[in-house]
Amino acid sequence: MKIRESTVEEVLRSEDLESLFQHGAPDNEYTPEVRGIMSALALLGDNDITEDRLTAVIRDVWTRLFGPFGDDELEMRMPDFRQVARRILAQDSQQ
Repeated sequence: MKIRESTVEEVLRSEDLESLFQHGAPDNEYTPEVRGIMSALALLGDNDITEDRLTAVIRDVWTRLFGPFGDDELEMRMPDFRQVARRILAQDSQQ
């Protein structure tokens, strides 16, 4: 499945996992995260993108850019990462 950068950006902005927009962050606040996710997905290839792999990519990018996170904090964030992955996959499967 081909994941579009615009979908990743739209979902990250919509989910706003760090609540940055509530604090006046600029529209492009999640651009580094989008780029990191897209770079990691390019290494996987379109046919190897599953919900679990996309969730892991999001987790790894988030940890690198917002972490480090302790084990408990990372575990608490996993449902959010999975929700983002599901939304990205659902949106791009409709294209």
